[in-house]
Amino acid sequence: MLEHESWYSKFYQKTKYKELPSTIIIFITQQDIFGKDRVKYTFTEQCEEIEGVHLEDGTTKIFLNMSSKNGFKGLVSLLQ
Repeated sequence: MLEHESWYSKFYQKTKYKELPSTIIIFITQQDIFGKDRVKYTFTEQCEEIEGVHLEDGTTKIFLNMSSKNGFKGLVSLLQ
């Protein structure tokens, strides 16, 4: 077994689901893919069938829209 495989196996076998680090994924788009003319869209994991039930896994996805001027002025300026 390679040294990397040993470390990898030990790390993932001992990490519990609730102990996983939070993750933020950022997409920067040239056009507004949601068509709501916002500079920023933030999504967290939520059950599609039952409103108010969240996965609470620490995953957040942020979409930054380069074509909008609606939102925080500093962010709009940065994306322009």
